[in-house]
Amino acid sequence: MKQNNKDNSRRDFIKKAALGTAGLSFAMTAKSYGNIIGANEKMNIVGVGVGGMGRTNLRAMAKTENIIVLADVDFKYAQRCFKDYPDAEKFKDYRKMYDKLSKDIDGVMVATPDHTHYVSAADAMRNGWHVYVQKPLTHS
Repeated sequence: MKQNNKDNSRRDFIKKAALGTAGLSFAMTAKSYGNIIGANEKMNIVGVGVGGMGRTNLRAMAKTENIIVLADVDFKYAQRCFKDYPDAEKFKDYRKMYDKLSKDIDGVMVATPDHTHYVSAADAMRNGWHVYVQKPLTHS
């Protein structure tokens, strides 16, 4: 029995339902990750542990990305990095920074001591942000 053009076949229905589901799934994923960065846009990067190697890592990123916030528990040791980015907001507690600026963060650079880097990196990953971790005693 031939169907008329106004009627949908089961195959057409399944195709349309699959496309609708895929589109909705993509939209929900994009919404859950917050900022979607285009290929020619700069990411908003925050630095956690910027007194030592973190400063070097941020200098390499500053050429192509926006360094918007710096966090370090030792403001005296991190002072040189703070001078490099005078417009960046400063925090002693990275958790307060994550809470306050979560909508503005695209990526996190972590260069804290080896017994603390996993905590701030894991928290950033749970938020869906890109993460670079300066790990001690490893190459890659």
